[in-house]
Amino acid sequence: WLKRGGRRFPPAALRPAPMKPRPSQYGGAALPGQNPKVRDWVHALALGSPLGHFTIVFGGSLGTFFFAALSFTFLLFSHVFMAVLGLTVALCACAFAVLKRDGSPFRFPVGACCSASAVLGAMTGVYCYDKYGYFAWIYARSRTYENVVPLERAGALSDAGSIVFSDEAHVDVSMSAGYASTNGQMFCAAPVRSTNENSTVVEFWAVGRDCCSALGDFTCNSAGDSNAHGAQVVFAEGGIFRRSSVDEYESAVQKAEATYRLHGSFVPLFVHWIPNDDVTRIGLNHLESGCGFIFLATAVYGILSVSLVWVVCTYSMKTFTPSLGSGVDPF
Repeated sequence: WLKRGGRRFPPAALRPAPMKPRPSQYGGAALPGQNPKVRDWVHALALGSPLGHFTIVFGGSLGTFFFAALSFTFLLFSHVFMAVLGLTVALCACAFAVLKRDGSPFRFPVGACCSASAVLGAMTGVYCYDKYGYFAWIYARSRTYENVVPLERAGALSDAGSIVFSDEAHVDVSMSAGYASTNGQMFCAAPVRSTNENSTVVEFWAVGRDCCSALGDFTCNSAGDSNAHGAQVVFAEGGIFRRSSVDEYESAVQKAEATYRLHGSFVPLFVHWIPNDDVTRIGLNHLESGCGFIFLATAVYGILSVSLVWVVCTYSMKTFTPSLGSGVDPF
């Protein structure tokens, strides 16, 4: 026994071990940091097993797909160079990993899976841009005109993206016409007029698809809502691959003019009739739809690619098993 300051202390070998909590003291559950499944997974990840490689490769490919789709959806409008540059850098990095795969079993699955996810994500982003991203940008940058009367010149509102008409404005469904196109769709048009208006000149046309008969029965969007006076302008351009329907709407307008003896404007404006509250959310609705589409596409890609990523990771690890203990970097 040792004596220090008048007090005796037993040697270290004779000191009692620190007390450890019993399982009965915490309901038999594992303490934080002692979960066997988590410990085994961390151990497998640290050793570079197929499970660890699969987790990293699958997460990397999923993230690559998501960010590629996101960048191409919302950067093609005004920053196309940045989107293409990012894709090029990602593909070059993946190609380098595949070419240098002899030094590590981790490089080939990362390069192969992430390159495929980058290309598929870019293709998904281009489609999403054509459907949602382009319109999110164009409506956010266009103007909104309020208290517009139907007799106002449509040419004065050529930069409009949305319009709020005056209270007396309505869609005259009794003078609508439908044009049956060669693709089987019915393109509908009805004049926007004021109450008790006798003028035959029409500046604005409410339009839609498959929501009318050959003559009359116009039910497109909110045309039947007497409280709706909002309008979403239909643009002549429609992204990269989408073809605008302006030509078909013009054919429907010509049919209505000839049938009801109306005189259209030299530059008419085609609109979708919507409630007033939706006017300020046109661009935001396209933005939310685009983001939702990307999340859904990422989830579908993850479900379809999970088995393939596992096979690639397992094959890569098996080919490197004999050399793992000889100093080969698992990453």
